[in-house]
Amino acid sequence: MKIALITHGRVNPDGNNGVARTVYNLNLFLNQAGIETEILAFDDRQKQPEIYRRDEHTTIHLFPRAHYFRGTEMADYIRKNKFDLLHFHLMWMLDKNELLRSLHNTVPYVITAHGAYSANLTTSFKKRLSLHSLEGNFLKQAAMIHALCHEEKCHLREQQHCRRPICVIPNGINDDERILIRQARSHTADPYDHSYLNVAMIARLRPDKNVLGMIHMLDYLPADIRQKLRLNLVGDGVEPYWSQVKSLAAQPQYRSNVILHGPKYGEEKYAYISNADIYLQPSFSEGISFSILDAMACGAAMILSRQTNMTHYYNENFYLMTETYPEDIASAVTQLARSPEYRKQLGEKAEAMTREAFAWKKLVSLYIKMYQDALEQSKK
Repeated sequence: MKIALITHGRVNPDGNNGVARTVYNLNLFLNQAGIETEILAFDDRQKQPEIYRRDEHTTIHLFPRAHYFRGTEMADYIRKNKFDLLHFHLMWMLDKNELLRSLHNTVPYVITAHGAYSANLTTSFKKRLSLHSLEGNFLKQAAMIHALCHEEKCHLREQQHCRRPICVIPNGINDDERILIRQARSHTADPYDHSYLNVAMIARLRPDKNVLGMIHMLDYLPADIRQKLRLNLVGDGVEPYWSQVKSLAAQPQYRSNVILHGPKYGEEKYAYISNADIYLQPSFSEGISFSILDAMACGAAMILSRQTNMTHYYNENFYLMTETYPEDIASAVTQLARSPEYRKQLGEKAEAMTREAFAWKKLVSLYIKMYQDALEQSKK
């Protein structure tokens, strides 16, 4: 079985792009399991095909963008190398449609949705139109669709353009990332003043993260909790939302409680997660977010909204659930703030879950089974 993992960009596992991190690890663990895979990527800077070696484990075949009936280099490469199956990590980009047109749909394919078709991301006229034409056809003709969580599967199944078999496999954490986390704990300075209770979120700060709701949460905290609490927002922002966040955080009633740290990477990022008293992510939409998996691997006591799509694992008791409203977030923060023992219990269980339900070494067998099923499905 020979698989092409098709994406966009240079697959940097240490950046903010969760798709890149998934593709990087999937390629690594499939190869270790004896499955022949290659990463093929469209890149905005490419004028001609190029082989890019990211590290000793990862080589990426870069190709010029393929749109407007141009850019058939990737299609030629796929034909020449006789791939059995294509695995797309490339939503909403016309390059994939042009690629499939060039291949005359002769190679079966799987799509990982990566949360890109969630309701809050498909409201524009352009995307609704595409779901009834190009994007809809892309979904309908897939041998199989891969959802990152059961909630995403339910949403996809409700859409009339998605009638293909849907397989659920979550994102995962690998052993190298665990080592980096342990190093962060022992080698990186603690970034917090622990005379305060430090609540943190590490993410790209955009509207779906509900950052404004997190700040307004402060209005509903008991006075004794608010006085000792610091809300640490770690990450860069998306305009114009980022300007709204900065403006609200600077208001007199919030500025003593809210600290904007900017983006952090690698060991420094893990230090901000590991040393926080509470990790808070009350998002309006997620799909087994890597920021949540990082917090779990750090053994963080987490507060998550239902919309983070972790509800399928709720009975495992490794996080406290909240609604997205400021008063509900405040209630959850207050509960954990007043129970250090409960925070410790949640953190230990969350870290254990990354070795059980979310370990790449275990998830890779599910991907192999999905590919086998997809190939069988394509013969029907």
